[in-house]
Amino acid sequence: MSKSMWWLVVVVAVMTGLTLAGLSVARDRDAGPEERNPDRIRAHLHELEQRIEDLQNEGAKEDAAHLKQEAQRLRQHLHRMQQAGRDDPERRVRHMMEAAKHLEAAGLRDVAHKIAKEAEQMRRSLGRGNLEHRVQELTEQVHHLHEQVEELRSAYRRLHEQMEERLGDRNE
Repeated sequence: MSKSMWWLVVVVAVMTGLTLAGLSVARDRDAGPEERNPDRIRAHLHELEQRIEDLQNEGAKEDAAHLKQEAQRLRQHLHRMQQAGRDDPERRVRHMMEAAKHLEAAGLRDVAHKIAKEAEQMRRSLGRGNLEHRVQELTEQVHHLHEQVEELRSAYRRLHEQMEERLGDRNE
């Protein structure tokens, strides 16, 4: 493979977020790029659902049944991808860092630096998102604890009033 062709493969692979492992660009060699992109799968599912509805309206039930099977296959594929973490931004950052290492090893230091820098920015962005999520969780927990304290205060007041009533009844 010529240097310019290899460069093109590297750039395409990095820009699409695929893993570089030697010259292997994708983990799923059998799957085309459209089968690895969740957004494209969702768009294709939407198109299939519209076509199924059209076929059913036209009375072509057998054709609609075949497309339903295809849509079900795509839904299962999408589900498996999500389970495997393919939509996971943290996984994408790890792959970008790995790609940067491979680019560095291949002598493409400028590109490797740029990809590593972008991955680090994504990592920081994810960290902020996680931090904001954690702050929201803690705020909700504090609110819940505050409600429980108020319930305990109310129960204490009721018990205190009941005890005073009983003590007052004894003294009379």
